[in-house]
Amino acid sequence: MNKYFIGFLVLFACLHLVLSEPVQAQFRVGASGTFSVPTGDFGTINKNGYGGSIGAKFAISPRFSLSANLSFLSFGRPGDQLSDLSQGFGLSESTIELLEALSIDSLLEVPQVRFYPINLGFEYNITLTKLRPYIGAGFGMYITDTESLELNLSELVLRFFELQDQTPPPVSLGSIDLQASDTNFGMSITAGLAYDFHEHWSADFNFTTNGIYVPEEKSGAAVLSFSLGVFYKIQSKQ
Repeated sequence: MNKYFIGFLVLFACLHLVLSEPVQAQFRVGASGTFSVPTGDFGTINKNGYGGSIGAKFAISPRFSLSANLSFLSFGRPGDQLSDLSQGFGLSESTIELLEALSIDSLLEVPQVRFYPINLGFEYNITLTKLRPYIGAGFGMYITDTESLELNLSELVLRFFELQDQTPPPVSLGSIDLQASDTNFGMSITAGLAYDFHEHWSADFNFTTNGIYVPEEKSGAAVLSFSLGVFYKIQSKQ
């Protein structure tokens, strides 16, 4: 019981120390351009991504801030080979081999992957000068959404009968849409540099590592992001 009481006192003392400092910049909002590099299994089926992000920072002391960030990223196409899609859509090897044998590549367009990281955390300003290096950490929810992959079944059947030197039946089979979407959780670590070039405006550059855990596959992946943008200070203490 004593250890819990002591822990509570330590936590209370830390909060009191942080909150008792005068707060200069209470709230900032901003937008950034982002370049991301996927790694691990996620990187084997995706190329580098581009996009943007919007964020907010609420200062609870001159050095500590709570942060929230939402990014919108689009990764490059996985590749020209249908086998590259097996992980994204869960297609079996036999299905991939059949599609490749039918030269189905020309009948579809390899889809892009859209990635939406949502991060909540904190930041710590190492210095309090106009040029402020900072570090941060937080928790994230990561939403992955893949564009629909449409297979034209009528054209697929036509290709099959052409390979067999047979006349295809006069039927229309329509098409099949394949789509993959997933939501996972993880943690983020950030190192950045902010510069106050105006009373209300600041430039911000940061590097963030997003560690994502995929429980269904019992594996993880990391997405490395570089962001450059500006923030606007809405409130300040008089």
